[in-house]
Amino acid sequence: MEAMDRVKQFEESAYKVMECYGAAGMAVSIFDTEHVRYERFFGYRDAEAGLSMDENTICGMASVSKSFTALAIMQMAEQKLLVLTDPVSRYLPQFKDTRVTISHLLSHSGGYFPLKRLLVRDIADGLGIYENGKRELGYDPVLAKKGLEEVCNRLNRQTKRLGKPGQYMSYCNDGYGILSELIHLYGGEASYGEYIKKHILEPLGMTRSFCEFVRPAEDENGTELYIHRNGRREHSRDFYDNAFVLMGGGAVKSTLCDMKRYVQMYLRNGEAGGGQRLISRESIQEMCHPRQEYHYGQWYGYGLAEKRIGSLTIWGHGGSLTGISNHMAWEPRLGVGVLVLCNTTGVPASYVADMAFRLHTGLPLEEPEPAPVIAWSRTLQEKAAGSYRSGEGVHVVLEARENGMGLLVGGAETGCRMLLPGVLTVETLVGSDDLMLMTDDDGEVFGVRFRGRILPREK
Repeated sequence: MEAMDRVKQFEESAYKVMECYGAAGMAVSIFDTEHVRYERFFGYRDAEAGLSMDENTICGMASVSKSFTALAIMQMAEQKLLVLTDPVSRYLPQFKDTRVTISHLLSHSGGYFPLKRLLVRDIADGLGIYENGKRELGYDPVLAKKGLEEVCNRLNRQTKRLGKPGQYMSYCNDGYGILSELIHLYGGEASYGEYIKKHILEPLGMTRSFCEFVRPAEDENGTELYIHRNGRREHSRDFYDNAFVLMGGGAVKSTLCDMKRYVQMYLRNGEAGGGQRLISRESIQEMCHPRQEYHYGQWYGYGLAEKRIGSLTIWGHGGSLTGISNHMAWEPRLGVGVLVLCNTTGVPASYVADMAFRLHTGLPLEEPEPAPVIAWSRTLQEKAAGSYRSGEGVHVVLEARENGMGLLVGGAETGCRMLLPGVLTVETLVGSDDLMLMTDDDGEVFGVRFRGRILPREK
């Protein structure tokens, strides 16, 4: 297929994703350390006003922020301000489990089941400082202190655990919130956000990036935030909507232009450009070391996740919040990065990013079918049957049926098929997801890993 035909096919597929998920706008960029190889802005930052996105449109980064948090922790480790193998409790006495290390929190392996999100709005309201979202709380020390206390208290109370620290990975916003307070309290700056600004954003020339909530809402080139509720697409400029109380899990705001600088730093193994080094090559390698199984065929390091596309090894991270569906990624050997920034909740930005790598490398744009079915035994199907629910509200039901496993997600029948014993491929509107059984030492199923979280079995 001719190059122009492949570009056309890619763009048609990107529009199909937007249509399937009701997305308002999306930016896609493929680049190396010197040049943009491909860039396109689809749809609108403000669909109602007909305003397009551009490379300077401010978007929320959501969980892409975790890579900034991990990078900051690695900087501090290089400066001997902390030791990754130390217990978190050595630095934060509010955190009681002496077995859990900084390294465990970086790789989401502290052993905690997912819990309902503690929100900026709720904690700030309780402190009397929210002011209907008009007050900037991104750098507020009173909110940070109370947030740390609340997060530590509820983790301390979690008596039912996944296993020993380091045994399993289950995505944990609480852990990254605690890491941001390590940065705040031991990094030498007045807040997490100010550390990120001084030690990462400013050296990289990321002039339209920050950890604030009011500023992007007031910026002329800030995006609207779109979400589907009750069958309708709604929008606002409320960047506090569903924001976690501690900043390290999702508070960074940025632009396509700035985020290219950020990914290029990884492509240069820690160099900020102009000969300046942000962090050592060895620390980047530590972040990009596969430590915990994340999805089927995917692994998590420190604030970054690995996946394979054919012979490519891709590192990066996604992010999702109200009005945010993002993905950043790069292939170290190719020296190529990809960014997908979308201003609508629930859009599979990682699928579009994968297509972008396929476009660049000449691979078929459509994802190939998974490996042939290797059926689960009837015994395994019956062991797996049950209800699984997380504190974040995700509910999955597995049923052993005559023709295989049935799956309900949030009460809705969802297509799936057996891939390997204990692994299901789950249908989505485009592409696929996976679900994996989690078993204890006796072979009993105690949970399922779905969307990166381990959901415990309901009694």
